[in-house]
Amino acid sequence: MVKEYQSAQGGAFGLFWEETEDAVLILDRRNCCIAVSQAVCKLLGVSEGELLDRSIAPYISLECGQFRHLKQRLIRFQIVRPDQQVRSIEATIIPNRRLQQELWLLHDVTVDWDWEKAIERALSQQNIPEIFAENAPVGMLVLDCQSRVMWLNPTMARITGMPIEELLGQAGWDFVPGVAQQQIAIYEQVLATGKPVLNVDISGTLLRQPEIKRTWLVSYFPIQSPSSTSCTCPAEIGGIGVIVRDITEVQEVQSQLQQVNAELEIQVQHQTAELQQSLQFEAMLKRITDKVRDSLDETQILQTAVEELQQALEPLSCDMGLYDLERKISAIAYESIQTDVPVAKGTIVSMNLYPEVYDRLLSGEHLHFCWISNRDTPAVRLSHQQLTMLAVPMMDGQEAIGDMWLYRPNERPFEAAEIRLVQQFANQCAIALRQSRLYQASQKQVHELERLNRLKDDFLSTVSHELRTPMANLKMAVQMLELHLTPLGLLTDASIPIASYYKILSEECDREMLLINDLLDMARLDAETELFQVAPIDLTVWLPHVAEVFHARMAHKQQQLMLAIDPDLPSLATDLFYLERMVVELLTNACKYTPTDETIQLAAQPTSDWIQVQVRNTGVEIPPAECDRIFDKFYRIPNSDPWKHGGTGLGLALVQKMAYRLGGAIRVESGSDRGKGYTCFTLTLPYRLQE
Repeated sequence: MVKEYQSAQGGAFGLFWEETEDAVLILDRRNCCIAVSQAVCKLLGVSEGELLDRSIAPYISLECGQFRHLKQRLIRFQIVRPDQQVRSIEATIIPNRRLQQELWLLHDVTVDWDWEKAIERALSQQNIPEIFAENAPVGMLVLDCQSRVMWLNPTMARITGMPIEELLGQAGWDFVPGVAQQQIAIYEQVLATGKPVLNVDISGTLLRQPEIKRTWLVSYFPIQSPSSTSCTCPAEIGGIGVIVRDITEVQEVQSQLQQVNAELEIQVQHQTAELQQSLQFEAMLKRITDKVRDSLDETQILQTAVEELQQALEPLSCDMGLYDLERKISAIAYESIQTDVPVAKGTIVSMNLYPEVYDRLLSGEHLHFCWISNRDTPAVRLSHQQLTMLAVPMMDGQEAIGDMWLYRPNERPFEAAEIRLVQQFANQCAIALRQSRLYQASQKQVHELERLNRLKDDFLSTVSHELRTPMANLKMAVQMLELHLTPLGLLTDASIPIASYYKILSEECDREMLLINDLLDMARLDAETELFQVAPIDLTVWLPHVAEVFHARMAHKQQQLMLAIDPDLPSLATDLFYLERMVVELLTNACKYTPTDETIQLAAQPTSDWIQVQVRNTGVEIPPAECDRIFDKFYRIPNSDPWKHGGTGLGLALVQKMAYRLGGAIRVESGSDRGKGYTCFTLTLPYRLQE
């Protein structure tokens, strides 16, 4: 860092550095010295080598660690020299945020500091006459509660350019016109709070020297005194002590250093311009990339790409070619050109004609060149003028899938930053193109799966129709068999095998008929050809009637059925057959899966636009991953015995289809409430079905 900074010195700054007698040093962002003047070495009592590239912290006392506060323009601290001398230093700090550096101008103010500390102690001890010495190097004055000058030292008189006798009794701001409001505000603050106000910059012109603008560093201290009936101040404040130091010369040096600092900033302007261009290109790349990736349509992606690149870099033409590596050709599929440039879209370029170009493009390298055409190998894009060309491959992994060509006049070649931009853009286009092709392939697979699913549904519907007639005949035969065997007592005697055989035959026949009917119902719902039979339904009467069927079954399984139906529930106009089928299916499932001694609740309540019917059972919980799948056809939640509860696996799928047909929806919520699992199915239906 030190060598880099020293190598950058020159011009006005170098001359200033060699000739200045001031103690000046420059710190980097680590608080390490990167440049020092000889006066600094003399002040600190160390050599230049002991300071360069090292922190200044070891030379500053701990109690003055405020040197890190970069926002302070003027600060004071103490240093401890190697010979153990303690010196008081005043530092003017000029930060350079662009270079992340600080320039420090140091002044030895040990004498001033000692005097000010002594004055401050004396003021607090009410020992004013003894401490204001005639030879004090700083200006001092004492004001009463009305801000009138009661006492001042000779240094203060020299600062104002007026004799002591003339200043006594005047207001504290009379000899510096233009600062009255600022001074009054500070006086009032000190008198009101009883706290000092330190290191205030006051700028203006003196009454006796109006042509010279000067700057002073002023501190204000409250002076305690015994209570006085003639004093209008707080009882413990008798006046204000003021310490004044002329810092005009310090500010002049500071101004010179700021000028030098400005000259240094000029040296980095070209780097800033390059950085700004890089940021602009980065934002441009993001904007173009977002547009390209917003679509999964290959045609839209590539056409948007060439148009955006044409708008960003303003070439004469921007082409995009797609490769057919088996045939060794490149087809110019997309282009964006200026009005006077001939069209090349649709041109087929043989890679064998331009091996010196396509060999490098296929290996992933870009080319930036001027084409000199001849009869054997004409230019890809014919033009009446000589052109500079930039060709960048689009790489999908290790394979080139296409390229981008940009054309400009010879006198305006592509800059390095522009080439990097096109390379990054080509990479993003390759990614978007790969995603588009993957999406198209996945869409083909989805369409194929949908076709196969339709074939499966058609097959199941056909098989169901074909099986329904023989199963109906079989069911009738079972019923006739029951009529003939019952009078003979063969079905009531459990010891006779024929009764067991008959029971199995009857139950399996019922289950197959249920499966066939569910499959046929699913086919009718998918076809959406069945007409609705809309009728008004009073749920407050109808739901308890439906629930009566389940009382005996739930009592047998020691389950408790509860009804929670809003008595003010409005009438519902919908298809009664569909509604009954859905509610019965939900209650059947709840009864089937609810453990012993648990509760099943059937509830109904209105909302602003819908009626909600809920079936909630406790003691059972569905995993979150399964909640969306339980409405799939033939799906069963994995457990140790998937056939334990029987069923076709179509019940909830039918409920979902029916709810959709009635203009409603069904959802499931499952979890744990106070340590007990629960599952709740909510059926939502409109008040009136739109036929």
